[in-house]
Amino acid sequence: MHCETRGGKTAMAKLAASVAGNPEEIVGTMQSTLNYIEIMASLMCDLPLILDEFQLRGNMKDDWAKVVIYMLTQGKGKGRASRNSEMKAVKTWRTVALTTGEQALISEDDLGGQTSRVIEIPDRPIPDEAVSRMLHETVKEHYGLAMPRFLEKLVLVDRLSLIERHKILTAKIAELSPNMHGAMMPAHAAVVLGVQMFSEWLLDTVMTDDEALESVTPILNSREERLPYWQRAHKEFRTWFRAVQHNSFTDASLGKPTFKTVVGFECYGCYFKDGVVWITPGALRRYLTSLSLPPGDVIRNWAANDLIKVEMSAGKRRYALMRKIDGETVTVYHIFPWADGDEKPEL
Repeated sequence: MHCETRGGKTAMAKLAASVAGNPEEIVGTMQSTLNYIEIMASLMCDLPLILDEFQLRGNMKDDWAKVVIYMLTQGKGKGRASRNSEMKAVKTWRTVALTTGEQALISEDDLGGQTSRVIEIPDRPIPDEAVSRMLHETVKEHYGLAMPRFLEKLVLVDRLSLIERHKILTAKIAELSPNMHGAMMPAHAAVVLGVQMFSEWLLDTVMTDDEALESVTPILNSREERLPYWQRAHKEFRTWFRAVQHNSFTDASLGKPTFKTVVGFECYGCYFKDGVVWITPGALRRYLTSLSLPPGDVIRNWAANDLIKVEMSAGKRRYALMRKIDGETVTVYHIFPWADGDEKPEL
C-alpha cells in the first residue's frame, strides 16, 4: 500500500492489525533486520504480518524490497547451522504481509518476479485526516475481536465449497483483467473471497460476486496499468528515440541523416530508415543497461512480439543484422519503434 504522506496508510495498517490483536504490539516497521522479519513472519503464521513505513530503508529500499518480497512469499526462512555444524530448524510461515510506504514496493527494474508476488494498492486509503486520527485512537482500545468470530465461522464451512467459490472468482478476474499475470489471479480472487466472507460473517450482509469484484476494482486497475518489463523498455526506448533524433541524426554539412555522425556520440549509434530504427548492438545494450534491464531478455521479448526484425541464417534466428550504411557494412538491430495502433509522429 503506497501513496503520498498523510494518506492514512499507518491508520489503515493499524486497523488491519486490530483484527487479530493490539496494533501497537503487532505492527512492525521495515527498519528491521531480515532476521527480525523472519521471526515475526514465523510468529504470525496464519495471521497478518504488518510492516509500516517502507521509506525508512532509505537508499537501500530497492534491493531490500526484493529480498523481503521473495523471502516472505517463499514461506520459509534461511537455512542455518549451529556451532556444532548441525542443521537448525528452519522457520516457516503462511501469512499475508501488508507493507506501507510513500513509494511502490515493486522496483522499476522488475522482470516480473516481484509483480507476480505483490498486490499493489496505490491510492490513499483514508483521504480524510479526521477519520485517520479517529482510527488511531479507536484501535488503541478496541482490537482482537473480529478474528475469533471469523475463525468460529470458518471452521464450520465446507472446505471444498470455498475452493469452488475461489475458482469461480479466479475465472471472473481472468475475464476482467486478461493482461494480469496468471500467478496473481488466484491471489486477487482470495482477496475478493475474503471481502465476501467478512461481509457475510461479520456484517451479516451477503455480497454477490460482482459486488465484491467492484469493491476491489482500483486494485485490479492498478495491476492492469503495470506493463511487463519488456513493454516498459520499448515505451522508454520510443520516448528516448524521439528525444534524441532531432539532435543527433542530421549532419549539417551533408544535409541528411548519416550513421557516421551519430556514431560519434557516446550513447547513440542510430539510423532512421523507412519507419525503422537501426541501432548498433553496443548502443542498444548501453541504453537498456542504463534502465537496469537485461538487454538479452528484452531483445528476445521484443523479437517474440514483432518489435524487432528477425532473420534466419544457417537455421538460427539472428537479431543483429548486417547492413550497409553510407557505404560501410555495420551490424545493427532493426527496431520498430511503434507497435500496432500507436500514433506515428512525423520525423
